[in-house]
Amino acid sequence: MKVSIYQVVPELDQKGILFQNLARVKEAGDGRVPSEIYERIYSGELPVTDPEQVFVMCNCEYPEGYKGHSLSVSDVVEFQYETGERKFFFCDSWGFPVVAFDADKTMLQGQNKTIGGKQDE
Repeated sequence: MKVSIYQVVPELDQKGILFQNLARVKEAGDGRVPSEIYERIYSGELPVTDPEQVFVMCNCEYPEGYKGHSLSVSDVVEFQYETGERKFFFCDSWGFPVVAFDADKTMLQGQNKTIGGKQDE
């Protein structure tokens, strides 16, 4: 399965959503997960079929190329299926609900981060 993992960039987290549950993130993000303050920290093929397996892999033995902290609450896991369908799963306090998430607005790992600049909506 093609998997990407997104984590909040602490320097861009003006509303304190890092490590917060989905209800808090949506409250701070005007009803949505604010993808523009996330960074893609991993993308690759993993032998998984659900986000719980990704959680175990990213907390016990990181896959090669993984550049973030252990998978935690507020992180987003993307599955890209062979059909072209993409699903985004929010790592919540309990479980992985599917969320709307605009991966095109996230940063790629290692991109320059501007602080205090206007973010695209």
